[in-house]
Amino acid sequence: MTDLQIDTSRMPAQNWAIAAQPFLQSLAASPSLSASRPLLTRSLSAEEANILPLPPSLEVQLFDNAAQLKVTLSQIAMHLSAPWRNAIFEQLDSLLKLEDWQEDSALIEGSTFKTFVRFIIFAAPNRLPSLGVGLTGHVLAAWNKDAERIAVEFLPNDHAAAILAKQGTRGKETVAWRGHVVDLKLFIDRFGLRECMNDETA
Repeated sequence: MTDLQIDTSRMPAQNWAIAAQPFLQSLAASPSLSASRPLLTRSLSAEEANILPLPPSLEVQLFDNAAQLKVTLSQIAMHLSAPWRNAIFEQLDSLLKLEDWQEDSALIEGSTFKTFVRFIIFAAPNRLPSLGVGLTGHVLAAWNKDAERIAVEFLPNDHAAAILAKQGTRGKETVAWRGHVVDLKLFIDRFGLRECMNDETA
């Protein structure tokens, strides 16, 4: 699995983008069909234009995104302590801060945030990772300790992709992994990086 790459080099700095590609579908008329009639269109009157809802501002979008994620955390994180919940809330506010928003930033995808929270509950690390957001809105997390590194991209439906690195007897060892987050905890343990997610004093 050498082709898997997770770019966390700028975490927790934001490096997000929302990419939209229109789906175009052209339908060619059959020669046997009668000629199509042109559609009649008209401009909106000033009165009609005034009653159309305006798109939400960026500030509203960021607030709503953070609020939805916090509600999600509150609903499924009953096994997390209050300090952990508060720490995650603070990171969400930092990631969705209007003053730091860039043109290539992306909102956080709710289903990947659920995967992240479920992994935290199941794996039970005692050190919160640095959090970021990928170009597709996926939650990114990284734990670093000396030469050890765990970088994870959380995906929808309790799946994730990860890169693990450590210093081995013959040099730096790096492995890539992809699968269910329950198996990720086991993989981290087997690779010998469990302590990378924990404080030595804990």
